[in-house]
Amino acid sequence: TNIINDARKEAAKDSTYEYVKAIENKVALDNLDEEEYEDKDDYAYDEIKPDIKESIPTGGMYSLKSGQITEGHFCINGYLVNYNDSKATIDSNNSKCTSESLKLDGSLKLSSNSGHYTYPEVGTFEVIENKGNGKLSCESSDTKVATCLVKGNIITVKSGTKEGSATLTITSEATSKYKEAKAAYLAYTSKGLLSITANGYNGIYDNKAHGITVSTGQNATVKYGEEEGTYNLDESPTYTDVGSYTVYYEVSQEGYNTVRGSKTVVITKADGEITLKESSISIAYKDTKAIDVTKNKSDGNIKVEVLNKDIVEAEIKDNKIVITGKKLGTGKVKVISEATRNYKESSTEIEVIVVKANNTLKLSSTSGKYTYPESKTIEVEGNISGGLIKCVSAD
Repeated sequence: TNIINDARKEAAKDSTYEYVKAIENKVALDNLDEEEYEDKDDYAYDEIKPDIKESIPTGGMYSLKSGQITEGHFCINGYLVNYNDSKATIDSNNSKCTSESLKLDGSLKLSSNSGHYTYPEVGTFEVIENKGNGKLSCESSDTKVATCLVKGNIITVKSGTKEGSATLTITSEATSKYKEAKAAYLAYTSKGLLSITANGYNGIYDNKAHGITVSTGQNATVKYGEEEGTYNLDESPTYTDVGSYTVYYEVSQEGYNTVRGSKTVVITKADGEITLKESSISIAYKDTKAIDVTKNKSDGNIKVEVLNKDIVEAEIKDNKIVITGKKLGTGKVKVISEATRNYKESSTEIEVIVVKANNTLKLSSTSGKYTYPESKTIEVEGNISGGLIKCVSAD
């Protein structure tokens, strides 16, 4: 049996040599008639039909270069015969002589074998050689890292939300003459960078609540906290009273690096304001007058400072400024509303002019009859000034 098989194998190889020679002879003769044959790697066994009586292939593919068969795979007498470098050999793997085993090896070449992408970056590379011209397809080993899309010879890579690497396998489908071919592209995806704008607040107390603002163009999640590392608030905490407050924030979104930071809310004291019903008064010596406070914006404690203590004296009574004249002249009283948590100290002044008081005299008797040389005593009352009393007769 082995002898018979060996003889059949040798006959198959001899038939291959005869077939190759017949093809080359036909090409040479046709060339004389100016019939040119294209140099190519994928002639089917029956594309060029030589006149031959020996066994011809029932299938096969071969390469024709300058009228010579440089490589071929033929099915003759049930054997798969490989022809290379002018030598025919029976397939050592005892492969069955099928249409698939006779196909030429396909090949794919890419413009690049790897690429780095930052989410959500999209890039492309090109299939620069598809020997079998089979339909192209692409598959990712991890679609969370990267996906791919084929359009013509262009492969579009879309980075995913997962950081890492994925192998993109580009496949050229088998055709009638070529086997399936594959090529690999390694895509590396890094997390993207979030674009954010964060602003604090710096202003004067206005009895309104203020916080920080964090904005981002993406659909990111922003969390806030009053302690670094703790982000448990959906909105910025707000502050009304004077002080300096630090607010911490965390911005996160799938596919992006998390951004953390802080901004400050600074609220400074507002100007206080105190106003009086009168800012200038005239008061008689030793007289007393009360002036109303019409506005005390900060509700701060009110106190007075007398700038001319020898002329006037002042005190606070029932939220009024009570002023007493001590001496003729002009004096000033400073009215102060003390600073509070949210307001600065404020003040205003009262100009006080102390004038002479009206003196009144009252006699114990205003008339009387006398017989010369009679005399009587009349008492003088109400001399509030204490001045020297004179008595002048009209006659």
